[in-house]
Amino acid sequence: MSLTSVFGPCIEPFTCKCLEGYEFNTKANKCEPICEPECKNGYCVAPSICICFEGYAYVAKVNHCQPVCRPDCLHGKCVAPGICECFPDYHANTLTKACQPICKPECKNGVCTSPGQCARLQGYKLNVISQSCEPLCEPERRNGFCLAPGTCKCLPNYRLENSTGACEPICELKCMNGRCVAPTTAKDKAAKTDIVGPVGIGMTIFMMIAVPSLCLII
Repeated sequence: MSLTSVFGPCIEPFTCKCLEGYEFNTKANKCEPICEPECKNGYCVAPSICICFEGYAYVAKVNHCQPVCRPDCLHGKCVAPGICECFPDYHANTLTKACQPICKPECKNGVCTSPGQCARLQGYKLNVISQSCEPLCEPERRNGFCLAPGTCKCLPNYRLENSTGACEPICELKCMNGRCVAPTTAKDKAAKTDIVGPVGIGMTIFMMIAVPSLCLII
């Protein structure tokens, strides 16, 4: 029984001489093409020509088939079709599967642009102490705190004055002839009074009138 080979002539009984670029496979009893380096994740169809398996693509630089990740495996390494292994300080997004930078503490109200670097969203400011993005209210309001950009919530016993946009204290009783400077207290306006002195010289003084439990005595 003689052997025949597509890629080499039979030179004597049971002996086949393969063409250049091919080698004899004793198990298959035929000449097969040689790919150097080895055709990983694919099969060699001709000398140095590799056909990749599904989910792999040929990369000429390394001369073998590498797995394909869609989208591209940025900040990581594609270890299998559609599977990206992220670099240190990056993690895989559960929805997009893309590698994203890690910010500690978490980058709230901002975007983590690189490991440990948080870029604030519009309407927020960076708190250098906590390294977190906080809402911005302009002008900055006292006696309250900023809930969201441009939205201020007043402290208890204070209310938002629409005309000034400031948190003003609330006095339980109406503050007559004065203004409320703290909850349940008031600062009187100066009362102007003319007094005639011993030599008849007209003098002007300011008197502070105290209102029990409401007006602050200065």
